[in-house]
Amino acid sequence: MKKFYLDAVHPEDKKMSEDDAFTNSLETKKDYVITHRLLMDDRTIKVG
Repeated sequence: MKKFYLDAVHPEDKKMSEDDAFTNSLETKKDYVITHRLLMDDRTIKVG
């Protein structure tokens, strides 16, 4: 799941998404909040 998610994150926002908060949330199954852009397969950008 982590790889699929990170593949969709806009390249300029990946560093923020790869930080300890994201990894920790996967391990602990606790929520976290960040805002980032998703680069979709059709090259459109969505804010998530």
